[in-house]
Amino acid sequence: IKFKIDLTRKIYMSKPNIVFVFADQLRYQSCGFSGDDKAITPNLDKFASEGTNFTQAVSSMPVCSAYRASLLTGKYTTSTGMVINELRMNTNHKSIAHCLTKSGYNTGYIGKWHLYSNKLGNHENVNNSHIPVGANRLGYDGYWAAYNFHHTYYGSYYHLNSKEKIFHKKNVYEPDAQTDMAIDFINEHKDDKNPFFLTLSYGTPHDPWEKENVPKKYYNLFKGHNIGPSKNYSDELDPYGDSWSNEHKTKEKVAEWMRIYYAMTTNLDWNFGRLISAIENEGIIDNTIIIFTSDHGEMFGSHGRMKKNIFYEEAIRVPFLLQWKNNLPPGRKLSTLLSTVDIMPTILGLVNVDVPIEVEGEDLSLILKGKN
Repeated sequence: IKFKIDLTRKIYMSKPNIVFVFADQLRYQSCGFSGDDKAITPNLDKFASEGTNFTQAVSSMPVCSAYRASLLTGKYTTSTGMVINELRMNTNHKSIAHCLTKSGYNTGYIGKWHLYSNKLGNHENVNNSHIPVGANRLGYDGYWAAYNFHHTYYGSYYHLNSKEKIFHKKNVYEPDAQTDMAIDFINEHKDDKNPFFLTLSYGTPHDPWEKENVPKKYYNLFKGHNIGPSKNYSDELDPYGDSWSNEHKTKEKVAEWMRIYYAMTTNLDWNFGRLISAIENEGIIDNTIIIFTSDHGEMFGSHGRMKKNIFYEEAIRVPFLLQWKNNLPPGRKLSTLLSTVDIMPTILGLVNVDVPIEVEGEDLSLILKGKN
């Protein structure tokens, strides 16, 4: 019996930790490593240069809930049923967290969930905010500090294992607080006999784009700068787009929204840098797979349209950066097409965990390892 326990421990310890970080509404083209000279993203740029940059990563359904369902299950929206926001995820699907938990991983989830709505449009109901312990957390059985939906960045809240809302201090910016929580999780689990799988789901740079919704020092980096709409911007109303945004958008307003968007992105970059430093300082960088991506992009008036939920490049093309120091070839740009449904099987392939037969995405781990 003692031999079996020790053998199990050895198997668990041989698997790397996984830190999966994703932003909300960050498009590929608004990052420094993509060639945008307006962006200030030094930490992400360095991470991209030292790891693997999938330059053709796309969101298979560019809207929050649909993406998240595909991310966790490796299935298209036609199989998950999550074709739009404010639906509730069917708990019969097997998720990446189920697979990793079964393989000995300790799980952690911090931030926005958006897979447990009560009904269309019911964002703020307390029962819509708290995700109860059990099947609705889709295999995340460990640490939980999350909420279903909100985009309140100051004085925001989350839930642990009860309906009680736990508020961050009013003067603390939500991504800063969430990064602190992620660093605490890493510090607490770095010496565990089992590896950990931490998911950090930021709410920014999603609107509302008001200068009060980003720390002043970041807004000031872009204040007054000529960050205007793309050349394919149109003032024409898109009949299929978001009605409020269509009615209120002008070149001047879009330019200001973009300044705030870039400021939020720079703050995310700073927080991501803090997270990387924490992993390095704990001496586990060589045994941790780190991923940074986004659920979808933002149109900002291109083709006359705001927001997402359409298959133009501004909406579907997202950053996807991955690093596993001293284990994967460094400094690569891969033009391999990577879709949302490929993320789950690729991560499982990297850590040698069986991919469920019902998964519809492709395991690209051999490409990452330079073997294909």
